[in-house]
Amino acid sequence: VTENRVLALPPKYSLSGIRSEIWRKQFESYVGDHVGLRLLALFWYNRLHLTLFEESPIEKVAIGKDGWLFYVAEGAAENYHGTNLFSSEELAFMTARVKSDADRLKEKGITYLLVLVPEKQSIYGEFLQDGFRPLPTIRPYDQFVTYLRNHTDVPFLDTKPLLLKAKASEQVYHKTDTHWNDVGAYYAYEEIINMLKEAQPKVGTPFTVERTTSSTLGGDLSELLLQRQRTQEQKVVLTPVTNRQLQNLPVTVRNPKPERPILAMGVDDEELPRAIMFRDSFGEALIPWLSWHMEKITYIWTPRIEYDIVDAEKPDIVIQEISERYIGKLLEIRK
Repeated sequence: VTENRVLALPPKYSLSGIRSEIWRKQFESYVGDHVGLRLLALFWYNRLHLTLFEESPIEKVAIGKDGWLFYVAEGAAENYHGTNLFSSEELAFMTARVKSDADRLKEKGITYLLVLVPEKQSIYGEFLQDGFRPLPTIRPYDQFVTYLRNHTDVPFLDTKPLLLKAKASEQVYHKTDTHWNDVGAYYAYEEIINMLKEAQPKVGTPFTVERTTSSTLGGDLSELLLQRQRTQEQKVVLTPVTNRQLQNLPVTVRNPKPERPILAMGVDDEELPRAIMFRDSFGEALIPWLSWHMEKITYIWTPRIEYDIVDAEKPDIVIQEISERYIGKLLEIRK
């Protein structure tokens, strides 16, 4: 089979030209027609952009200072700039939705905790390029936290203050990944357990940790730039100090998001509580910590509390973890 068309010609080279989106599209067309190793060619295209201009060749990633990378898609940039603030009606709706869930779970005898996680740029904004400033006085995340605190008694954890405090002495997010690192997740885990044990004393207290440091390849943002193999990052690994035995458990509920597998883990101890965590990608780093405190905890990738799953699992605890870029998803959730 042959294509009855003229193959793409190479784009004309100029330092100003290669910075344009038009040049990139022409280059990709040329590579697609003439180069078998397309990814290799794109790797060197991205490398050229990063080396010569210190700017990102793709819209999803912003190049920061001192090797920091930032995810700016899915509304993350607009959140940081404060250009998509919630209206008072939207804040009222989201807060009422959370309050309704908390009340419904309380009627079932279930302890509820909402955990909010900020984007990396909300903690390390000083490493963004100067074009991202001046900073707004308020962002959607701050709006929601303030409204929730002032209009409800719903138990929730705003992890932003503890992460800002912790970063004074330790790095709490990966430089080349979207997410917090083990250290940042551990600080959140400590506070989650301390808040849960007020209503569920059998969760116990946070574990102490052993700490190791190693050099690892870059994270998901360097992968988006096709530069992961050429990127190194120092990784702190924290391991809980405990004699408990953690085990993978069978998943017995439906998956509302089949492209994201459900995980179920726990400790063989009937004295421990059972839990569900509805989560996004930031919840991944909490899994190695929370699981040690539960007889069974099921991790489900969705912002919505699925009540058929709650009724099937009969948990003592429901945790709803939502990162900054997905808080607006609460507007899409209906009863």
